[in-house]
Amino acid sequence: MLSFCPVPHPDESLYSIIARYHQQSANEAFYQTSEDLFQSKRHHSNVLLPSRLGILAERMEPFGVQFDQLLYQHTPYAFYTAFISAQRQQEIYRWAKDSQSGSVNGKLGVFGDGLVEPPFLRFCPQCYAKELERYGHGYWHRSHQLPGVLCCPNHGGRLLNSKIAYHSRGDQSYHRVELAKLFPTMAPPIYTPLALQQARCITKDIGFLQAHYQSVRDAFAKHQFTFGHIFLYLMVQKGWATKCGSLRLAAFRDNFLAHWDEQLLQDLGLWFSLAVKRPWIVSMCRHNQNKVTTNPLKYIVLARTLCGSLETLVSLAQQHPATYFTLEDTRQYGTVAEYEIKLERYRSLWLDACQQLPLASQNEIRNTAPAVYTWLIRHDKQWLSEHPKTRKHRGGNRQWKDRTAKDSQGVKAIKAAANTLYNMNGKPVQITKNKLLLESGLGKLPNRILAQMPKTSRAIAVYAESNHQWRLRRMAWAIDQAIAQGEPIVMWKIMKQAGIRDQDWDALWQAYWDEGIAEAN
Repeated sequence: MLSFCPVPHPDESLYSIIARYHQQSANEAFYQTSEDLFQSKRHHSNVLLPSRLGILAERMEPFGVQFDQLLYQHTPYAFYTAFISAQRQQEIYRWAKDSQSGSVNGKLGVFGDGLVEPPFLRFCPQCYAKELERYGHGYWHRSHQLPGVLCCPNHGGRLLNSKIAYHSRGDQSYHRVELAKLFPTMAPPIYTPLALQQARCITKDIGFLQAHYQSVRDAFAKHQFTFGHIFLYLMVQKGWATKCGSLRLAAFRDNFLAHWDEQLLQDLGLWFSLAVKRPWIVSMCRHNQNKVTTNPLKYIVLARTLCGSLETLVSLAQQHPATYFTLEDTRQYGTVAEYEIKLERYRSLWLDACQQLPLASQNEIRNTAPAVYTWLIRHDKQWLSEHPKTRKHRGGNRQWKDRTAKDSQGVKAIKAAANTLYNMNGKPVQITKNKLLLESGLGKLPNRILAQMPKTSRAIAVYAESNHQWRLRRMAWAIDQAIAQGEPIVMWKIMKQAGIRDQDWDALWQAYWDEGIAEAN
């Protein structure tokens, strides 16, 4: 049984509470604190959800600290579980309540959906100064450590990095807030006024999410754990999707990127390119979101883009049933006024188009009279299939064509596309054949066409990356990030930042330096 328990401060993280207990208990080693709080000498420190949380709550209960208070007010549980299915939420809750073994990071989606977590624990200098005056010590704020929170919710200023790593691999230490661990610190990247304002708006929405967690969950559950139909409905209103639910990705991307600051999106990990086969916006507007763990920031940013704020989105979900956001199916065609007159007129127009292009294919005729074709395919399909009676065989000319000019243009387009993809900001994406073709504007050329364009095919083979090359480039990016932030080059930090599997660390680390030296020579 504990002899005392630190009184939790407002918005104090559980990590900070444990660090203060260790300091006040005068334990010499962290394993002693671990045994006091978790009844285990092998408990490792964790900024997110530590294991054996139920045991900790039981030991703190005599001092008036309840399990739900620890979970909801002093851990990021509410942030990570706001937009997941009821089943997965209950699994995470029971894991914490029953002090089950293993890690819960996979269920939280920490490493699976592009969440850009801070490399170090963060703090606000103004908050720290006020805490010293009021309590005689500072503490780590829960809200300051959440992905997407770049500004202090209380003062609006940019958060600064401490010297304490956010993820401590195999470490038992809990570090309290001390002046030597805070300063000197590197200033964060300078943001434009627009980026700073938008960062504060995102921080405000995250604060709303945590303060009204149950209301958000109730609205989410009311709509079968997906807001995809609401997003799609709002996109139709803005003209970024058709009335039957097809996304106009180019229109959405242009408006989305015009609305948000590019550097902010890069820092949040929410940038996307049309070269990506399935941008994240596509899955957000589908109805099977509850089958995967989705980055909470995507809900917040998309809500800001489409309806102004997360609070407005939740209000819409609360006020209206799911059927309110059902899109009309414009593919259902009703009766046509003056049908016989229009039928005769459109048939006549189609026959005139057929006479102007004798022996042409139906698609070639269709291009000259698209409106006529559309009306007939909807209302007189059988007749249209029989006219013209004599036409070019479907499939066109399959003979060899001279693609020399297109091949030369393709080489230049592929080189330009490779340069664009290689120099994109943020974490590198793999440069594949399909990405090169899409980014270059050539589209998804079939292999039989590429076989007639040898120069373009060779260019694709040169610039397309293997998995090995892509992983080495991600490592180079992670090293550049560490150098820019003034951090030491430590293997496990670089590999985590680059997203490399643990079992490949040693081999890839050796390969990176061997190949780098070979290129230098």
